[in-house]
Amino acid sequence: MPFEVFKRRSRAISTKPVIAIQNRGTVSLNAAAHALFTNIRKHTEGDLYVQFLYDAEHKLVGFRPVAPETKDSYPVRKQPQSESYLVTGRGFFSYNGIPTDGVRRYAARILEDDIVGFGLEEDELK
Repeated sequence: MPFEVFKRRSRAISTKPVIAIQNRGTVSLNAAAHALFTNIRKHTEGDLYVQFLYDAEHKLVGFRPVAPETKDSYPVRKQPQSESYLVTGRGFFSYNGIPTDGVRRYAARILEDDIVGFGLEEDELK
């Protein structure tokens, strides 16, 4: 019987900004994607909160950093013992008809002056 290569299930830590949509709509940001927000945050103290944005015409998903008391803000939580961050987006994805039936990874980038995000079609990582 020939040898088979073991295919690892976890990915190596990336230094490139990556945002993933996980099962059931949880959004995961790696440390590099989280760092994009530090350059554009309007408030610099405390935890990161974001608003979800969607451009249906161009199929762009965006996240705008906002103050915690801002209406429609969502907290971005750091995972313990990890360099990743999570934010719940189930309602957002459901409302906009964006599938959450499997993990999808996207290259994160600054879309506008104060918006970090990705294109559902052009930024997907395979």
